Amino acid sequence: MKNILLVLLMLTAMFAESGAQTAKMHIDGKPEKLTNEMVGVRDVNGRLCAALQFVSDMDGFKYDSYNGVVRVDDEPGRDMVFVSPDERVVEVFKTGYEPLQIILSEYGIQLNAKEVWKIKIVGDAKRAADALPVSVLVQPVDAEIKIGGNMAKSGKPIKLSKGKYEIVIRKKGYKTRKDSIAVDEKHVLFNYTLSEVDLQTVTITSEPTQADLFINGLAEGKTDKGLFLYPGEYGLKLSKSGYMEVSEQISVEEGAENRFHYKLVKNVGVLSLKVNPADARVLINRKDYTGQTSIELAPGSYKLEISKTDYEEQSETISLERGERLQKNYALKAKTGRLQFSIQPLTAKVTLKRDGTVVEKWEGLKYLKALQTGDYELECQADGYATVKQKLTIRKGKTEALEITMQEGVAPAGDMVFVKGGTFMMGSYDEDDEKPVHQVTVSDFYIGKYEVTQKEWKEIMGSNPSYFKGDDRPVERVSWNAVQEFIRKLNKKTGENYRLPTEAEWEYAARGGANSRGYEYAGSNNIDEVAWYDKNACDKGSGHPDYGTHPVGGKKPNELGIYDMSGNVWELCSDWYGDYSSSSQTNPTGPSSGSDRVCCGGCWFYFARLCQVVSRNGITPTRSGFDLGFRLVVPR
Repeated sequence: MKNILLVLLMLTAMFAESGAQTAKMHIDGKPEKLTNEMVGVRDVNGRLCAALQFVSDMDGFKYDSYNGVVRVDDEPGRDMVFVSPDERVVEVFKTGYEPLQIILSEYGIQLNAKEVWKIKIVGDAKRAADALPVSVLVQPVDAEIKIGGNMAKSGKPIKLSKGKYEIVIRKKGYKTRKDSIAVDEKHVLFNYTLSEVDLQTVTITSEPTQADLFINGLAEGKTDKGLFLYPGEYGLKLSKSGYMEVSEQISVEEGAENRFHYKLVKNVGVLSLKVNPADARVLINRKDYTGQTSIELAPGSYKLEISKTDYEEQSETISLERGERLQKNYALKAKTGRLQFSIQPLTAKVTLKRDGTVVEKWEGLKYLKALQTGDYELECQADGYATVKQKLTIRKGKTEALEITMQEGVAPAGDMVFVKGGTFMMGSYDEDDEKPVHQVTVSDFYIGKYEVTQKEWKEIMGSNPSYFKGDDRPVERVSWNAVQEFIRKLNKKTGENYRLPTEAEWEYAARGGANSRGYEYAGSNNIDEVAWYDKNACDKGSGHPDYGTHPVGGKKPNELGIYDMSGNVWELCSDWYGDYSSSSQTNPTGPSSGSDRVCCGGCWFYFARLCQVVSRNGITPTRSGFDLGFRLVVPR
């Protein structure tokens, strides 16, 4: 998969250099989700698209995006741009204007299949001399007129710049007229006569019958009901005691049957639950509703029980009436105990984990007076000492006293993981650059347990180029070429033979090597367990503390005990980027030459698909970004 977004950003930079000679485009107001519009366009793989509706008094726009635009339906004053639902960035181009780059999450836009978002684009003010007085004469004269979204009246001029516009003329009892007009010095007067239309028969039925019927707010009797209406859009409401109200827009069409049938839903009460922790078990009259936040229940009394291991249980009896929406919030209190910890040497760095997730980090002595009950793992490291790993259990109201003396004379371990060589099927059947699936054999090697951190980079290179600062965060904004210089200096200092992994070694380790369970992501089929990606690190916005990269090792490791091979930062490999071979290979090193280097695993800024163990990308050896890092390997 080529890095299209990089090309778009380069184009943006080119236009920015000549900004003094071009006008700028802007988003006017806040983008709006059109809840009454849905689309059914599919991409070449048959997947339903989302749509961005760009409206403007300008035309001649061009569009591009990271994944590529699926289709554009352009009309005067409105373009419908169809993209994949996981699209993150869209660019708008127009001659004479700087490109407009739209990072969708920054505007609160969350795309979903079939949904439509409306975005209004405006340009810098044009010279008043460019506007022309345009008049539209319509019969009947009181018809509603819209030109490119602007309201107009019959015979009354409005100012428009030269160009193409969509004109819509409508009046009750007449056929709506839609047209495209071209405005220039010779074409400023337009004439239209609307054609009268006949009343249409409309039948509205319901199950059960005898529901009160309202059309555009006016009572029209009870269902089942026959009406005569002109073609057009109408607001319909059905109301019946004991049932949920129906309220929607209906479209009456000329020459159609215009039959509308509704199955009414019995009225119930709704219990809205907010539980912390979110995965706590919820029982209502002993029936399990765990994970549900909006629950429909018949009117009556109910016993709620909220529980989770290592938390205090809560219970309550509630009453719910028909049509009532009851909000209940529960925050379980954690059961706690105490940890009294001492260690020699006092310079030892200690990491406390629970189920693979880091809970606390410290150096030397530590007293934790309110530690949640349960099982934990301790890992202690110090220069010149053997790494110590130990399990412990915290019990409610008890103090766990732990004293550790580390063994001298052994270099610290644990930063590299041994990967037993083996044979696996590399690639996937999904994306073109992941095909064909082919057999690969790799030899034994060691690979970094974590991505190279900013602290490790700074110790070798003397500076930290990263955008998101933090000693234990992965180093980023480093190019493939810069990494080679880091490795050269590291090997000179340590006498080791560190290098970047080959793409085959990287994928084999990400899959879990000989311990692989066939997960979609590195260590799980649930991406949130193992990866920082757009949904939990980017979409919250740049002002949120979770925005950006995260300290290494914060998520669950994969089957080999390796962390963050899905998400956090893209990880560089030694190979040139190119097509896979279909034949079996042993220790492949990729093409002999190329323009891009391989990077794998996705990152905090991109969507889940790119964080799969088979995902690959190509970047130039000089490119650096806040989404690009690496980990190291050592041959056995």
